[in-house]
Amino acid sequence: MENYFAALNKINVNTHTEKMGGLTYLSWPYAWGEIKKLDPMANFTIYESADGCMYHTDRRTAWVKVGVTVFGLEHVEYLAIMDYKKKAIPVESVKS
Repeated sequence: MENYFAALNKINVNTHTEKMGGLTYLSWPYAWGEIKKLDPMANFTIYESADGCMYHTDRRTAWVKVGVTVFGLEHVEYLAIMDYKKKAIPVESVKS
């Protein structure tokens, strides 16, 4: 596919959005389903830290590093581990 972003961007997802904490978002399962319709070989990676932990830390806060590969191109994001108020959680409070 020449421009899968353009194809995904045309999809009207308004009836599939949810609200939490004053924000509107699209659930991961729905978004992933739409990607897999375009690229059945798409995959994602959760990157472990050097010590094998599922999150990374600077000893103050924590984040996850994830990648999504679509049509052979990986997109990597660093996502803060936050509470329901969208505030970073101190690393000593990370429970899972």
